[in-house]
This record gives sequence, structure tokens and C-alpha cells, in this order.
Amino acid sequence: MEKGRTKAAARQESRNAMLKAGAEILHRVPVGDVLSQVKATNVAKLANRTTGSFYNIWVDHEAYLRDLIRYVLEPSRFDAVTQVIKEEITRQEGASYPELIKSVAEKNFTALKGDPFMSLQLALWAKRGSDHEMTEHLRALYRSLNDKLIPVYDDLLKDLGGACGRRTRLSTSLSP
Repeated sequence: MEKGRTKAAARQESRNAMLKAGAEILHRVPVGDVLSQVKATNVAKLANRTTGSFYNIWVDHEAYLRDLIRYVLEPSRFDAVTQVIKEEITRQEGASYPELIKSVAEKNFTALKGDPFMSLQLALWAKRGSDHEMTEHLRALYRSLNDKLIPVYDDLLKDLGGACGRRTRLSTSLSP
């Protein structure tokens, strides 16, 4: 073991590598029963770890899948979308509201379309009908996204009411 590196740190590094590997497998083949292609041996191999290391971290395959779902649906993965919207609002200073809304919607769609976790999210949506836990993870994700985006759009709409179609100020909710 490297000097200063603890077993806990090595275990956490292996855990993160295998979660990333599982997400990559899901991204490659997000069809059918969305989680069926994620096998311990494939995950460990892709993460350059052993299957023994996999089972040293997770008691069984189901425990890994629960962690993987949380990892894939982690709300912070979608922070880039909020940032794109904020940047576009700032960039479009002085644009009319219809122009701004169209531009923000296009940037938002482009950001989501290019996000590899978005296709996984959609595949997990298909599974959610029969999986209560999956439904709860998706709800938590969307609550988090709403908490970040609603203030931005709310300020835009408030500003619209007093600006007759032109923006007159930048909202304080746009600061990081």
C-alpha cells in the first residue's frame, strides 16, 4: 500500500471507479431491462479492479445496483444545465423576453441532449413504473432541479411583468 494511503481511501477509490464503470456500461447499452447488463465481473473489469474487490465493497449485486442508481441520479450531475441557463441569461442581456426564453430553452435542450447521464435517466424512467425506490430517486432528482431552476425562471417572470418585454436587471438568484 502507498505511504499515507489508508485502506478506507483505497476502498473509496475502488467504489467510485466501479460506480463510474457501471454508469459507463449503462450508457453504452441503455436498452431492455436497463440494469440487466450491469454484472459484477464487467464492472470490476472496466474499473480495473477484481470481482473480489467488488464484493468487498458491496454485500451483493442488489446493493451495488442501489448505489449505482443513486450515483447516476445524483442531482449535482445536472448542475451544468442550471449553469448553462444562467450563462445564457447573462449573455442575452438586453434581449427581448421571447428571444431570451427561446435561447435559454435551446441551450437547455442542447445541454441535456449532450449529457450522457440524461439517456440513463430516461432509461431509468422506463423502469420506474414497477420500482418504488426508482420512483423516489427520480422524485428527489426533480425536486432538487426544481429548487435550483424555479428561482431563476421566477425572477425572469417577475422582471417581465415590470419591463414591458425588455429585461431591466439581472436577478440576484443568478449568482453562484
